[in-house]
Amino acid sequence: MTKVENVTWYAVVPALTAAGGFALSFLTFLAAGKRAEREEERRISRLSADVGYIRSGVDELKQQSRETAAELGAVAERLTRVEESSKQAHRRVDRLDGRFYGKQEPIS
Repeated sequence: MTKVENVTWYAVVPALTAAGGFALSFLTFLAAGKRAEREEERRISRLSADVGYIRSGVDELKQQSRETAAELGAVAERLTRVEESSKQAHRRVDRLDGRFYGKQEPIS
């Protein structure tokens, strides 16, 4: 081998080593990026499932709220009827009291 050929190899080998290192670094960078994308997709999918679960819970609470409001309306209506009936009963008792203790009111 001549001196020129040795110089060429001394220049080519480090250049090839640098190019190989660059290629390896680039491939590692791409692999890390894909790994990060997969992690992000998993995270998004978990969040989506959690949001779906929360949404179904909120829908269930809304339905229970509607049912409770309907029941409360029915109870309020019944309470009004009981109050009216109680008022009429008190009037009748007052009339009977008046007749018993001397006040004469006609019973209707």
